[in-house]
Amino acid sequence: MSKRIIAAFLMLILTAPVSKAQEVSGSFDGGSVKVGYDSRTCSGALEGSVRYNSSTQKVEFCDGSSWADPAGSSCLVYGITFTDKGATGYSQVVTSDIQQMTTETCSAAISISGGGSPEYRVCSEATCTTGSPPWTSAAGTINNGEYLQIRLTSSASANTTLTATPQIESLVTNWGVTTIPNYRIVFITSATYTGDEVGGVTAANQKCQNLADAAGLSGIYLAWIADTTVGSDPDTRFTQSTVEYQLVTGTVVANNWTDLTDGSIDNLIDRDENGTQVTNRQTWTNVSSDGTRYGSSAGNSCSDWTSSGPTTGRYGTNLSTTGTWTDGANNTCVSSYSLYCFQQDP
Repeated sequence: MSKRIIAAFLMLILTAPVSKAQEVSGSFDGGSVKVGYDSRTCSGALEGSVRYNSSTQKVEFCDGSSWADPAGSSCLVYGITFTDKGATGYSQVVTSDIQQMTTETCSAAISISGGGSPEYRVCSEATCTTGSPPWTSAAGTINNGEYLQIRLTSSASANTTLTATPQIESLVTNWGVTTIPNYRIVFITSATYTGDEVGGVTAANQKCQNLADAAGLSGIYLAWIADTTVGSDPDTRFTQSTVEYQLVTGTVVANNWTDLTDGSIDNLIDRDENGTQVTNRQTWTNVSSDGTRYGSSAGNSCSDWTSSGPTTGRYGTNLSTTGTWTDGANNTCVSSYSLYCFQQDP
């Protein structure tokens, strides 16, 4: 029995005229009140009476003409939240996570409003694939145990949030979708790694992503690194952005991809994912200043970033704005260096 119903029941008892005797069909035990069932027709003589209807599993009160639910005709809905999304593309259809509804044993009314032409769909299972449930913006219903997903079209402008607002009975919740700013973030990792600890290009990408996530940086991050494999370099793997590359602090590193790969950068990459200054740090790369792979031999990539020796790896230095920021020299793979991480276009 919900707190709302209990409160309504107690209010009916406490506000009853003291001059009238109370008819009790039930019991008091352990501090709780057990209400019995009254099969009589609600009338003026029973107005103010309370009963428990075992068929509907609800407490009802007599309003003088019929037995009614103290909570009203609405279906009781428990809290539901969706995870906001950031750093999305422009004018893209973005879908939310999928949440299961918890209600009373009843059908809850649902509607949706907000920006980006929001829609919702009601699903029978947690992946929303069975039966291809349709998207709709029209009012409908959702039952206990069913699943809900929403979507909207993101803004055409940078760093702009649009919000979808689903309402389920009296429960209102918001889901926000924010587009990526008109710049991309670059940082040097706070952590350092020996050649084998890098673990390969894919593992390096994941290290960048993990650090970005932990620092609260939205978006997808890839490592500025290459191995002996054709196509492993940033020139192939990266989205070549047309907007500025900036440090976490807002300092411009390059105006765009073309500027980034023209042989020099505008400012040192000397801030980590948290914005902390990092000076005199080397970074594993095997990448030339034009973004392509420096060399195809294992001696330039610590055997595809899996060896701590006796091979070597190519590194850059964050003390430089010339081409040596990425293409400096080779050193033994037991050295512990950082990585450069670049945010990608969505």
